[in-house]
Amino acid sequence: MNESFSIYVWKECDPYNGTGGPSEGLVILFAADCIEFFFGLPSNIWLFWIILKRRRKVGSILLTDFFPLSLVLIHLSFYLMVPSLLLNHFLWHSGWLFVITALITSSILILKPLLFCLMCVESYLAVVRPVHFLRFRALKYRWRALAVASCLYVILSLFVFKRGSILLVYFIFLPVLAVDTFCSVAVLRVLKQTPPGDNPKAHGKEKESWQGNVGVKTPAGGVAGRGREPRKNGEMHSIKKKAFITIFAIQVVLTINYLPYIFAVILRRQFPAGVVKCQFNPLSLAASISVSYLQPLIYLYNLGQRHKNS
Repeated sequence: MNESFSIYVWKECDPYNGTGGPSEGLVILFAADCIEFFFGLPSNIWLFWIILKRRRKVGSILLTDFFPLSLVLIHLSFYLMVPSLLLNHFLWHSGWLFVITALITSSILILKPLLFCLMCVESYLAVVRPVHFLRFRALKYRWRALAVASCLYVILSLFVFKRGSILLVYFIFLPVLAVDTFCSVAVLRVLKQTPPGDNPKAHGKEKESWQGNVGVKTPAGGVAGRGREPRKNGEMHSIKKKAFITIFAIQVVLTINYLPYIFAVILRRQFPAGVVKCQFNPLSLAASISVSYLQPLIYLYNLGQRHKNS
């Protein structure tokens, strides 16, 4: 985008190097656009409908649905631009249209990892710092966090617009991945700890009172029923396990989306500019927009765990 608006960015990539067709990287990028459009669009529309359905029941957006809803809106804005991107390449080759659609769809490259980071921090506070989580549980704090992320998105988008550099990935992906890794390790450490009441010595006494008795008080002061089994030592609490799976899945998605950008930045000086522009950059973009349908699956898993525990 540091070129003139009148020049279509992918013009020299199709035809590429006298082959008579587009570069392999550009073909993979367009294929990724189509795959995400046909698979990601229905799944994100479904998630959007589920969130709105839950909103109608309680009269407002649930706290747990705030960041997933923001991600859905980002993905839907990208899907709306996919037909324009493809038609522009095959029919119009308009530099202005490409810049406009690129600015709109850049949220999936910049704002999405920031929202993923906020989701990781939210899960970390809920498991490791529950007192702080209750203190900052109000919806106004989520709006403030979203406002800060949006401001960063605008600043970084303007930086790319002015400089035409992909070095911004270092300012987004590496800090976000570091925060997500920290949250994953912290939550996993909590999950491996023995929950209160999981004393192995107490389990032996409790097991005797559960065999063939109903209504017998246990050492913990509860009442044991027939068929109930004592909780195993170190068993993962379902809510904490859900938080860890969410953070781990986000880390996998971030790695798939943005690790190719790291390699592209590192290798860009070792290859000709045309190879970087027509091969590495399209491949990096294809990776950054992939597996957007995984977020609805994470939401479905969390919703199923919530119903199971209720």
